[in-house]
Parts: sequence; C-alpha cells; structure tokens
Amino acid sequence: MFPTFSIGQVSRQLDVSCHTLRFWEKELGDILVPLRTDGGQRRYTHDHLDTIREIKRLRDNGYSLAEIKEKMHPETTNNNSNKSEIVDRVVSEIAEIVRMALSSLLEREEP
Repeated sequence: MFPTFSIGQVSRQLDVSCHTLRFWEKELGDILVPLRTDGGQRRYTHDHLDTIREIKRLRDNGYSLAEIKEKMHPETTNNNSNKSEIVDRVVSEIAEIVRMALSSLLEREEP
C-alpha cells in the first residue's frame, strides 16, 4: 500500500493552511486533485505534495493563481513530451486509485 496523507498532515508538513489547500483544489482543480476516501475525505500522495510545493513556490515568487494555472495546466502547450508526462501522470493517478480501492476491499474482507 502506498502512503497517503490527510489534509491536516499536509497542512502541517508543508506549512499551508487547510483552507488554502481546499481553495487551491477549487481554483486549480485540474492540477491538484486529491484522492477521496469512501467518506469523502481528501488523501494526498507524494505526487500531490510535490504539486503543492510547486504551487507554493510559485505563489511565494509572486505568481497569481491564473499565472500558476497557465504555467502548470497540462493543456497549455502542445509539446509531445508534455503530453507524455500527462499520460504518465494520469496512469499513475489511476494506479493509485485502484491500489487504494483494492486495499480498502481487502481490509474489509480480513477477519
């Protein structure tokens, strides 16, 4: 099972408020999409933490959310290597979702 982190853990670890993380998720929805538990709680992977660090770095350097979205949005360039990165990212996210679902299913079946 791969490690995931709650919004509170991410907030403390990266020094970004929970409110800000939820706001970034809303405003940068196609860039920052945490996993969700069956109960709807957000779960962040190491890849999500890297994305949040990059968003925070850009904000600290004076970028607006619109500029960050433009800079990080997958469809902003037609570069083939960028398309390959997008595919790799989606495949990775799908694999993590499947692992989480299987792990949850196996935990329920254990006596």
